[in-house]
Amino acid sequence: VGEEVGRDRFIRWLSEAGYERVDVVWAPGQFVVRGGIVDLFDPGLRHPLRVEFFDETVESMRAFSPENQRSL
Repeated sequence: VGEEVGRDRFIRWLSEAGYERVDVVWAPGQFVVRGGIVDLFDPGLRHPLRVEFFDETVESMRAFSPENQRSL
């Protein structure tokens, strides 16, 4: 949080790393982009992550439930 990562660069990295772009994240190895929000499910994590960008900077990161899309 607070790091200037670059949303487009991050999305490109996810694609190159083998993540599958989908409409709704529900399984490991998937990601979705909705404006300044990138949801991803890292296979090494128990829950998917929601990364919110403000321009090129990560504004927040939090785990969420894939069943109801609510923050944990």
